[in-house]
Amino acid sequence: MERKDTEEDLKQWKNIVNSIDKTDIPIKFVSRIIFESDFFDISSSDQDNEIDVIALREIGYNDDDIQEIVNEVLTEVSNYNGTVDFLLNIQQVATDAQYITNTYLRRI
Repeated sequence: MERKDTEEDLKQWKNIVNSIDKTDIPIKFVSRIIFESDFFDISSSDQDNEIDVIALREIGYNDDDIQEIVNEVLTEVSNYNGTVDFLLNIQQVATDAQYITNTYLRRI
């Protein structure tokens, strides 16, 4: 039976995730990537410079394809001044962390 996280549970997970220094983030935990700079524009529309990872999944891209797209964009913009923000899918982080925790605790 899959556990349903309450709003309070998700708030606690968000606090935990935000307190960790993240340098390598598996793409399965990313919901959006936002690029901010005056020197580059990855968007073909008037929207923000962003990659909507969830939307890419919804139209059929798998995580390997999405990672390849992200790597290409990061390589392209790496020489420009700006910021890159990774917005996490807290629900996915919480689900995976809880599963791993439960598995570990059953072994004790």
